[in-house]
Amino acid sequence: MILAFVFYQATTVSFLKVLRQLKVPVIFVELAFFTLRFMDVFRIEIKNMSMSLRSKGFRARKIFNLQEVRVVGQVLGSMFTRAMGRSDRIYYGMASRGYNGQTVFVEAESIPIRQAVVPVLIIALLIVIQFVWKS
Repeated sequence: MILAFVFYQATTVSFLKVLRQLKVPVIFVELAFFTLRFMDVFRIEIKNMSMSLRSKGFRARKIFNLQEVRVVGQVLGSMFTRAMGRSDRIYYGMASRGYNGQTVFVEAESIPIRQAVVPVLIIALLIVIQFVWKS
């Protein structure tokens, strides 16, 4: 939870650089990178599929009926199939370019002090609330 507050404005690249600087094992940094990457891929696929459904006239209501459940299930299955196919293509593309599990990072960028103050204040506030709450 603290990492979420600290890195809420950080880009993916700077987040991964900080993990490397904190001496997090390479395999965990790579897992974090691929997790973030595929979350973005899923987000794009969901956006495209929901736009496609809306263009075909599908409007979800608060209470699903059997037809809506069937359509949503088909969309989820199709999204999973498309994402698996895309992940295979990404893996083969990386393997053909000689990916060996090591990421090369460029020099670390400095973070402006203004961006660091807000997360530190939020964390300090949470710690103070925790101490006040216990007493």
